[in-house]
Amino acid sequence: MSELRVSPWKRFGHDRLYVNLPGGENVAWLDRATGQFHVIDEAHRVAALAALAPHIGTA
Repeated sequence: MSELRVSPWKRFGHDRLYVNLPGGENVAWLDRATGQFHVIDEAHRVAALAALAPHIGTA
């Protein structure tokens, strides 16, 4: 599997981290304010959590 990318997104009062495939397709996102993790593609759940791990707790 190709490496997933984590991209910050801050707009409209939201602060999120999106997890994307190399082609740009979203597979998951994390709401930094609430801590809620949302999976778009269940096939990438574990990899998305692993990609987010270094970013959790950073502002």
